[in-house]
Amino acid sequence: MKKNIFIISIIVIAVALIGSWLIDFGELGTAGLKEAGIYQEERQEGIKGQVTLGINDGENEIKISAAEFVEGMTAFNLLENAIKEKSAVLKTQKSSFGVMVLALEGKENGADGKYWMYYVNGELPQVSADKMALKPGDKVEFRFEKSSF
Repeated sequence: MKKNIFIISIIVIAVALIGSWLIDFGELGTAGLKEAGIYQEERQEGIKGQVTLGINDGENEIKISAAEFVEGMTAFNLLENAIKEKSAVLKTQKSSFGVMVLALEGKENGADGKYWMYYVNGELPQVSADKMALKPGDKVEFRFEKSSF
């Protein structure tokens, strides 16, 4: 009987120790992982990174600039900010579909059957540039080219 009580006591103590270790693991374990450099905060202050903008005016001139990524940034915001920095001229038109680039770098839509189109990571999006949300690392290119439509 004393032997059974002793075994039960050992089991209860072991369960209590393991339980308290599991409860504390959240704090202590996280601290240890942070020190080891393998823990990432779930709540980040903000997503950091860069996005890249290229402008090809149809004469193989590619102007590239990089900008810090800002949460909620769109392809059009990226273009607009770059144009403001360079004091270049950008003509746009708003419609129910979104903003359309009419002229950029002195090249107007329709000239030689070419139009301003934009690509994100090499793909032509199905939404207007002001509705295309970017992610860190995205590469945006505005090209003055003949439309395939």
